[in-house]
Amino acid sequence: MTPSLPADDEHRSGQSDAPPSPPVPTEIPLPLDPRRLAKFFAFVIPLIVIFGAAANYAVYNLAPDPDHPVADVLKRFDLGHEPSIPALYSATVMLMISGVLLFFGHFDRSDGGRHRRGWLLLAALFLCLGIDEVVMFHEMANAALERLHLDGPFYFSWILPGAIFAATIGLLSLRFLWSLHAVTRRLMVLSGMVFLSGALGMEFIAGLIFSAAENEEAAISSVSHVLIQAVEEGLEMAGMAMFLCALVNHARLVGLVISVRDNSSCRSAETT
Repeated sequence: MTPSLPADDEHRSGQSDAPPSPPVPTEIPLPLDPRRLAKFFAFVIPLIVIFGAAANYAVYNLAPDPDHPVADVLKRFDLGHEPSIPALYSATVMLMISGVLLFFGHFDRSDGGRHRRGWLLLAALFLCLGIDEVVMFHEMANAALERLHLDGPFYFSWILPGAIFAATIGLLSLRFLWSLHAVTRRLMVLSGMVFLSGALGMEFIAGLIFSAAENEEAAISSVSHVLIQAVEEGLEMAGMAMFLCALVNHARLVGLVISVRDNSSCRSAETT
């Protein structure tokens, strides 16, 4: 006859000697919605363009002098001045795009990793564009090409190497773009066309304005230049916004989810 254990001993003998499993951090997905992002840009971009154009006109037409202290304050909102809030905005969006592209280069495996080089190439491109927006390397190229004494639509001679560079990037990206989802491909191509119509197309028209004016001061202060500059910057900002929305929509299409890890539950479990 086997001896029976007391009730407490029976309960203790039934307990497992294995340590309790550690608490698992909570993954909180970020609500990245391309439509909400598009609405945000549709609100912010017109504000920046309108106030920037008004500041540009005030600096050269209403202020006592472009170097007046009041004009110096207005230049911080001027679309044509750097450094300024519009330039900071554009550089920030370009660097955000570069970061998202870098994220795709590391984590997008919807194609077996074949797109990695294309994503990283575009990430490097937008990184350079963001830096150029602040450092203005293209202005240095324009100063170097002034010795060619070009006129008319090529008054701003940097657009020549700029157009060649854009065409080269487009040709190198054809195979990559064709392999993407059709929606992503259309949005990216459309955004590039909108951006270049501002960066290069409006610069052609600005060159005609400067060529026809008596001097640069008269061209800068003209209403036509203020309007062309507003259209140029607006198209560039719209193109960048469309490209970023296309990337966010691409993440949704391929099932990529960006999440934040919440460790608060782990810390609370450790303290109890």
